[in-house]
Amino acid sequence: MNLFDKFDTKEQLLSLIDQAIVQDENQKFYLSDFNGEFEKMKQDLMKMEELKSNMLSLEKKNLELEQTAETQKKTIEELSQLNPLELQETIKKLATEKAQWSVALEKMEKEMGPLKEELEMYHRKEIDSKIQEALLQAAKDLGIRQEAFRDVVRLAPLLFIDEQGKICTEDGLTVKQLVEKEKKLSPHWDPISVGGGSRSVAAVFPANISGLRFEEARSHRDISGMIINAPIIE
Repeated sequence: MNLFDKFDTKEQLLSLIDQAIVQDENQKFYLSDFNGEFEKMKQDLMKMEELKSNMLSLEKKNLELEQTAETQKKTIEELSQLNPLELQETIKKLATEKAQWSVALEKMEKEMGPLKEELEMYHRKEIDSKIQEALLQAAKDLGIRQEAFRDVVRLAPLLFIDEQGKICTEDGLTVKQLVEKEKKLSPHWDPISVGGGSRSVAAVFPANISGLRFEEARSHRDISGMIINAPIIE
């Protein structure tokens, strides 16, 4: 017999329980594993907890499926309410608008083309102006006579402005180094004496009308005016 059988009298059950009571070395009492019944109960409880966990997991998945089915049902209902003709008109309208946007974009790009070219032209002029100004300043610093400034400005194509904003040549020469190099190859750039005195042509040049115009253009940083009024070297 085991504890979970049915007994005719209460005394029979109590007698069986009494047999299962054990006292340990600390004088504590507990029920022994009577015929393996308690271990069996433990295993049954563990299985019950596992089944409960599985049941909760299934209920969660079932809820997710129900929500998905509800969403699909709403989508189907919305699609069923659409008028095919209206849907086609909407699609056609969107296609027309897209085509109009493409035409407008192409037109805008065509209109921006000349503006981009003009902007690039002004940018190029600004760069050229900076390079020419640097050349003329180098010529002045090196004592080159003003009649040779036009020749000095012609060195501009050899120069460019690098990423750091410095003006130099492809082989790394600065503006002053380039002008100095060319000056050594161009003796006519050096000031020449007038008569028996020590004054140079550069000293008397401002008395000339072109020289005055040149000085005026230089004071206003007018590169074009400076080039036009720089006398041609004979």
